[in-house]
Amino acid sequence: MAEPIAEPKNDVKCFVCDLGFSSAKWISGGKKGRVLSVYQNRGGGEDPLIGEDALDNPGGVAYLRTPQHLVKHYRFFLEKCLDEAGVKGAVKVGVGLPVQFYEEQSKIKGGAVDALKTSLISERVKDVTVLPQGIGGIRSYMITDGKEKTGLVLGIDLGFNTLIYTLFDPKRSKVVFTDTLYKRGISQLASNYLMPKIADFTTGLSMTPVELSRLMEQGYITNGTDKIDLLPEIKSAAGEYMEAILAEIMEDVRANISITRPLETIIFFGGGSNHLRGKIGSDKIEVKILPEPEYANARGFRSFLEG
Repeated sequence: MAEPIAEPKNDVKCFVCDLGFSSAKWISGGKKGRVLSVYQNRGGGEDPLIGEDALDNPGGVAYLRTPQHLVKHYRFFLEKCLDEAGVKGAVKVGVGLPVQFYEEQSKIKGGAVDALKTSLISERVKDVTVLPQGIGGIRSYMITDGKEKTGLVLGIDLGFNTLIYTLFDPKRSKVVFTDTLYKRGISQLASNYLMPKIADFTTGLSMTPVELSRLMEQGYITNGTDKIDLLPEIKSAAGEYMEAILAEIMEDVRANISITRPLETIIFFGGGSNHLRGKIGSDKIEVKILPEPEYANARGFRSFLEG
């Protein structure tokens, strides 16, 4: 379902679709929305059912699990997003891929970046720009924060099946270091940290990672006529997960931080960041969760398209 978003200053008929492993986030003019990253293949050469249409149809669904899956299925999710946004006519489109995969493939002629561009061109899409997820969120932060940065910015994009962290130097407008951890996002938080805490409430239930993610957003589970509040367990699991993963990230980026190039700000974005509210903070450096963090990459993509 489309939700309102601030109207861009310069409407140039662009459409942004940020497809991740939990959902595709789209922004079009003054509207935005999400489509679940699930699909169901159909026979007879028909395009697969996408999102809620797949969930509502008997027969089970499949999930996007790798960057290659994103490239292969992007066209179908983009079409679904264009339909939901009610886009008429041809638009120029911005899409994203995990930053490390993007950097590797953009150097290969005919690689995944080129293949994605080619696959998305249609009567409805006149031009395609592929951008790096993770960097989009940092760009969104840099253009809206309004403060001059003297040190490094560490952007942590907490998605469903990925955790992308990028050390960015605002002075040089340059990525200093970036890495993408697969199977380390909300999927890991839910399966490894939350499930043990709610096992007594989910006995007998078979829950996929996507269903667990939706359970976290919902904040409760029903058992017969009882509605069980899971927020305490969710908050506890999120705190434990972030403490562990942040320690790992800092160990990895520490070699790129120095007295002359200090770390000034840590920003969190991606849909998983919503679960970290009240769990992060520092007396030494600025730590913040971006507004509507699930749309941060898409906002950054839109600003790039609009110049």
